[in-house]
Amino acid sequence: ADTQRLLTYWIAFAGLQVAEGVLLPFVSAGFKHYHAAKVAVLIWLHHEGARAVYSKWIRPLALTHDGEIERLANASRCLLDDKLALLYTSSSDLLSSLFATALKKLKLA
Repeated sequence: ADTQRLLTYWIAFAGLQVAEGVLLPFVSAGFKHYHAAKVAVLIWLHHEGARAVYSKWIRPLALTHDGEIERLANASRCLLDDKLALLYTSSSDLLSSLFATALKKLKLA
């Protein structure tokens, strides 16, 4: 139960961060106590606000775009697998080359 509450909080917090990134230039200029209000919202989120935000906005949005989210997650996973394989190959080649050079300089090879 506590894990679910924390996950819900972090999902709601991430949504707030995205919204803040988009709206900050417009909101902070005209809102004198922006940072105090943000702290109040974060405290509210930590208590029961995250569950309300998740139930009212995040979950319905996620269910509406479930197929697209799944497609993007799979594409991201494939891209990450490709990049990690490339990194492994290039770092392995680089380490082999560095090791061979070190052995030559030490006159061990």
